[in-house]
Amino acid sequence: MKQYGIRLFIACITLVPLIVITVCLEAFFLHNYFSELDLHSVERGRLIASQFAASSEYGVVSNNLQYLEDITRNVFKESDVSGAVILNSESVILSASGYTSGSIDKLLADLRYATTGKSSGVTRYGNGGLQILQPILPETVALNEFEAVPAIKPIGAVIVELSLARTEKLKSEILWYTIATTMGFLAFISLIVFLVSRSITYPITKLSNVIQKIAHGNLETRIDSTSHMSELEVLSQGINHMAEQLQEERAVLQQKVDMATSDLRNSKEKAERANKAKSQFLAAASHDLRQPLHALGLFASALNERIKFPEVRHLVDNINKSVAALEELFNSLLDISRLDAGVIQPKFQHFRIKELMGRLSTEFEAPAHLKGLDIQFEGADIVAYSDPVLLETILRNLISNAIRYTRIGEVKVAWLSEGTQICIQVRDTGMGISEEDREHIFQEFLQLNNPDRDRTKGFGLGLAIVRRLCSLLKSTIFVQSAVGTGSVFQLNIRLGDETQISNNRSLLAQHLQNEPGMLILVIDDDYSVQEAMTALLKTWGHEVIAVGSIEEALKAIKRSPDAIIADYRLKKGRTGIEAVQSIHQIWGGEIPALIVTGDSTLDLLQEAQSSGYPFMHKPVNAAKLRAFLRSSSRHRSLPS
Repeated sequence: MKQYGIRLFIACITLVPLIVITVCLEAFFLHNYFSELDLHSVERGRLIASQFAASSEYGVVSNNLQYLEDITRNVFKESDVSGAVILNSESVILSASGYTSGSIDKLLADLRYATTGKSSGVTRYGNGGLQILQPILPETVALNEFEAVPAIKPIGAVIVELSLARTEKLKSEILWYTIATTMGFLAFISLIVFLVSRSITYPITKLSNVIQKIAHGNLETRIDSTSHMSELEVLSQGINHMAEQLQEERAVLQQKVDMATSDLRNSKEKAERANKAKSQFLAAASHDLRQPLHALGLFASALNERIKFPEVRHLVDNINKSVAALEELFNSLLDISRLDAGVIQPKFQHFRIKELMGRLSTEFEAPAHLKGLDIQFEGADIVAYSDPVLLETILRNLISNAIRYTRIGEVKVAWLSEGTQICIQVRDTGMGISEEDREHIFQEFLQLNNPDRDRTKGFGLGLAIVRRLCSLLKSTIFVQSAVGTGSVFQLNIRLGDETQISNNRSLLAQHLQNEPGMLILVIDDDYSVQEAMTALLKTWGHEVIAVGSIEEALKAIKRSPDAIIADYRLKKGRTGIEAVQSIHQIWGGEIPALIVTGDSTLDLLQEAQSSGYPFMHKPVNAAKLRAFLRSSSRHRSLPS
């Protein structure tokens, strides 16, 4: 392909100027020659017409028609003459031979514009012929050479029509002869150009092919120098030398790449092993630590319901604060594990964003006012399309951080619609974030301005969870901040459709008073957890059956329980899911059940998610447990 490209280029720069010059010269000479032929035809026609008019003067004056017929026939016998006509002054045809094309009246009208008294005529091109009209003027003799000759009125006119067929045929023959000669000449020149270009392009094409092979990695290719041109010989040697050097460099580079790849593979394997070990450790430690922490939380909640003395309540409050801090840390770690495991899947729906903001406003007004901060929620009542639970988690973390790191000023949450998107911003007038720190704030356990690791300032997991949730919702979070002036966290979600919002409302209002007593079955193989759960549930006025295995549960219950709280890990490798399913087979599948676990392994999270039962991680928050029981009470009270 390259070979033809070079040859075509050489042919173009050689032949195109030659063709242009040849065509221009031939067109010029042909035009001049054809013009001379046309002029010769006109001059010959005018000469015949002039002689014809002079010869016809006597016959027209004497009205000798026989004489005029003889003159007309003699003119018609001239070569290329196709017609001859004699007219008198009244435009009456006196004699005619052959034929004339066109209208005689139009020729006579044109003749009237000719100068009277002069031997002038009219020349017109007809259909394939030439028409010459010449006036017949009487001959006059001037008696006084100093007197002006008076105007002489024509006594008639002659018309001569010449056929241009012979002239056009001659033009055509000359044109085709010229074209054939030119094509032959150009073909001969093209052959010479082809032969010359081949001798030039062949070695260049070889060089091009070798360079292409080298470019595609075939560095073993070399050029066999057979060119008689010294310049191409030098170029061939240079390319061969370049290929040798590239081959050596590639070998060295490949060796370095192999070494770097091996190091990277080893580092990746080490990181994967470390990450797997970390996950295994967290999973094992999570279960072992959550068990006593779960029991501690339940005992503390039960104790809080019974104490009467302020000094004791102060101690219990401190215990609850410590338990809450540990619970927050474990829940944050659990959220990270669940997000990494892919257990959490967004449930997109259409909802009113102002209702969500109303809940957050109620939740954060008190903490903000305790710090002397003004908190504002501003935005229109618009419909969003996202997962409201995950979005609320994102905003809760952002607002919590804004309040935590703002000493004076305000925290403002604003939202507005922009096209098909809703822009949500959380602004604060806090300490701000430097540009170099902005790149790292979404990392786990990273806290700015907290070198002492004060637990009241969080654990450094909130923004890590925010980043993962934004990725799950296919939303991007942006940060704008300046040290000393505050920060702005912005995320965009899709605009929803108001017609898609369900108008159904809950059939039962939320009860603020205590629920009626329920029979609750607790299944946990840890005796301390059984005691703590029993103490707490009895404090709330419920009847409790606490057992350690599936078999004990089946023996202990004599009537259908109102709710089941089962630990996931039971004795003999059994699970709480199996326990709930066994009880449902006997007493019906309408009994509300809650799975409680201290594990955080990926397999467990996925199994619990797919089982369809609600589950909580230890330590279970007392408020969440009470909310589950309220929900269970309403569920059992609904008519079937």
